[in-house]
Amino acid sequence: MSGIVSLTVNQILVFFIFMLCGYVFKKKGLINDSLSTVISRLEVSVFMPALCFNTFSVNFNLAVLKEKSVFLLAGTLTLGITFLLALFLSNAFTKKPMTRGIYIYALAVPNFGYMGFPLILAVYGEQMLLNFMIVGIPYNIFIYTVGRNIFSGDKRFSPRNMLDPTLIGIIIGAVAGLTGLRLPVFLGNTLTIAAACLAPLAMIMTGFILARTPFKFNISNPKIYLTSALRLLIIPLTAGAILLLLHVRLEVVLTMTAFLCMPMGLNNVIFPEAYGGDSGTGAQCCFVSQVLGIFTIPAVFALMGLWG
Repeated sequence: MSGIVSLTVNQILVFFIFMLCGYVFKKKGLINDSLSTVISRLEVSVFMPALCFNTFSVNFNLAVLKEKSVFLLAGTLTLGITFLLALFLSNAFTKKPMTRGIYIYALAVPNFGYMGFPLILAVYGEQMLLNFMIVGIPYNIFIYTVGRNIFSGDKRFSPRNMLDPTLIGIIIGAVAGLTGLRLPVFLGNTLTIAAACLAPLAMIMTGFILARTPFKFNISNPKIYLTSALRLLIIPLTAGAILLLLHVRLEVVLTMTAFLCMPMGLNNVIFPEAYGGDSGTGAQCCFVSQVLGIFTIPAVFALMGLWG
């Protein structure tokens, strides 16, 4: 257990250094908004899909499909329950529709992509990452349908919105794994290098986005601390305890707990900004949860070690 905690702490500190770089670069004007947009698009459209493709193409087959279907079910049920909980709790935080949407999103969706994928890979390896990504499939669909509509106010449903690059990478990778398709060596190496870019650039972009709001406002709102406590500790530990009491397979319990203990998703800044909402509150939520996550994630992982 001590090895996992040490590895987790070290990895989070590495991430924090990159995050701090992004924060300082923004404050000093060393990265402008146009460059950050390019980096963000590369992350979403190239680096994260590359990691998803690599993981699924190597680790996914017919036997795994049958064995791992429980993770898809667990992710879907957990998302549904936490979303309903978020709808209920957000009413106690604010009555303003856009700000309420920020709290709904913060409680329903963890930062499983930018933070979760590279952290789980570094600490637990590819098999856990595969489970993690399968749990994330319903969340990817939710983000680009219901999640986006929370901020846009558009109630129309478009199947095209579900096919974001990350989900496409998972689908193509799953097909490659099931069929045994292998890419030429140069393409495989290209994707491996692209996937390795995900973690440092994701953390730099996290720091850049968080630097957009003045620091003095980041620490002044008690609702943000309550939301962070729910996101980082109360929701994951409650879900883990319930799954243990229900005698759910330990592998599922550990994956769901690790998934849910990630900080708040950065779309809580990106979506409100895109639709003219209160991106400042979203940035404050993300800032506080990312900083507190440095301490809470190793604690949760240590507790998971006791369960295992």
